[in-house]
Amino acid sequence: MDRKLFLDGSPEEAEAAARELGFFCVRIDGKTVPDKVALLKRLARELRFPDYFGGNWDALKDCLTDLPDWLPAPGYLIVFTDAAEVCRMKREDFAALEGILDSSAKFWRQQKPSRIFETVFVGRP
Repeated sequence: MDRKLFLDGSPEEAEAAARELGFFCVRIDGKTVPDKVALLKRLARELRFPDYFGGNWDALKDCLTDLPDWLPAPGYLIVFTDAAEVCRMKREDFAALEGILDSSAKFWRQQKPSRIFETVFVGRP
């Protein structure tokens, strides 16, 4: 991931700032997503993915780049609390997550109009 944001402050502050800008915000406790399956299910629920979401990395990438189709917003913020827990996933799963989040952020920066898509990890891995 070419950009990682880590906060030592409160996730509420990050979310409040993003909401003031009209962003759609999601907070996920790292302790509740111990593996790929749990993570994908949680992201699908929180980001209101369509029923056709396939529950795999490719489907996650597709849905993140189609978010405005069902969840219109000028930007999106995903906050992972207890970042160390998320980072304890299988190394290859966490690398896949990082790559998809990064490519989604790049995708939205290049669109017209561009949108902000950020992921924040609260705490240190």
